[in-house]
Amino acid sequence: MDHLNTGTKLLPVSRGYYFIPGGKGQRLPLPLCISGQHKSVFHDLFCSIANSPLQSLTFLYPSLYLSVGDLVCLGDCVRRSKHLTRLKLPNLKSIESYMPILLAVGGSNAIQTLRIDSNTVSVWDKAFQLAVTSLRHNSTLRTLSLAHWTFDLQVGVRNSV
Repeated sequence: MDHLNTGTKLLPVSRGYYFIPGGKGQRLPLPLCISGQHKSVFHDLFCSIANSPLQSLTFLYPSLYLSVGDLVCLGDCVRRSKHLTRLKLPNLKSIESYMPILLAVGGSNAIQTLRIDSNTVSVWDKAFQLAVTSLRHNSTLRTLSLAHWTFDLQVGVRNSV
């Protein structure tokens, strides 16, 4: 039951939270920070950002200090924030690291610019489908930068952005 009308539903069969865009039965995993399972100095920071008037957030070398739990927490922050319009998160190592952010953008009503450039990210079919499905449900995003990403979407074909 979604008491706060956030668009999230707990599906007991899958044992996880999902974003169901437009009520069309399509399910996207929801980056959801659970404070009891995530002990980090970044947890408090990201929780406060979600409720602040902050509009722009930039990270330098985030792969050196953000864990997977931190990235899920940041994704939750992006999804819940009503004012965060710009996020720059460069040089993470894999598409799995960026997935909480890409999924969060689908549920965000504020984000307008997303710069997630990386020389080491390689995107494969299922990750691409999840990211595109999430991005399709965002109505505020105006600028998306995926500079230097590599897309492996078909056997034997390799494309770079």
